Amino acid sequence: MNLNRKNGSASFPQTAVILAAGRGTRLEEMTDYIPKCLIQVGGQRLLDRMLTELENTGIQEVILVVGYQSEKIISLIGNTFGKMKITYVINSDWETTNNVLSLYMAVDQIKTSFFLLESDIILENGALATLDVSNTMAVEKYKEFMDGTVVTLNDSITVKKMYLKSTPNRPTDLSEIYKTVNIYSFNLADFQEAIVPALKELLDEGRLGVYYELAFARAIDRGLINFKAIDFGRIKWAEIDDQKDWKRAQQMFSESASVKSG
Repeated sequence: MNLNRKNGSASFPQTAVILAAGRGTRLEEMTDYIPKCLIQVGGQRLLDRMLTELENTGIQEVILVVGYQSEKIISLIGNTFGKMKITYVINSDWETTNNVLSLYMAVDQIKTSFFLLESDIILENGALATLDVSNTMAVEKYKEFMDGTVVTLNDSITVKKMYLKSTPNRPTDLSEIYKTVNIYSFNLADFQEAIVPALKELLDEGRLGVYYELAFARAIDRGLINFKAIDFGRIKWAEIDDQKDWKRAQQMFSESASVKSG
């Protein structure tokens, strides 16, 4: 199956939503005194890297959902980053809820088509140019060290089904399956009509401890939204959940590696 990267489009979202409320307990002592998004990789904080990439892509406003030690993020970043406006949403219940609530709390602030990203992602420069204002999902062919939500695709490179780790009948053989990168773009109307009701449904069920991907999976299963899969297989990226991930990212994005690639 050939997944094509978006190429040459000027149709990018104007807004980005970054979920950065959690502590990142699997990083252990690394997040004792700072939020996960402020740890450094290759001599630069994760959040600074992501904001720089968003600004270079042409984003005008970033909605930053914060929780654990939110005051440190707000103090460091402030209300602007370059030419971008920074709007904060504070999830004060970060310790007892999951990112399904964090995303829902941002809904009223989202006024345009947007990127959705998690704050523990690190990307090579220009990676977001592969997405656009339609409903897209960054994926990569599953590798042994990966963990988390996976998807199957149909022949038209759209997402057929999304499997969380808790999904019944999740395939045990993941060799032909794609891992989600936790980067999405949304058309605003489709997000409001398909995803927001699914998020609210989960919260009404009292399922505050689940991941927002469960809302996405429900909307896909019900035929309410189609995600185009964008292959990140040739893009340098990393998701940092634990110290093994951090060490792997340090090797990928070391200052010397950045000099070579630049």
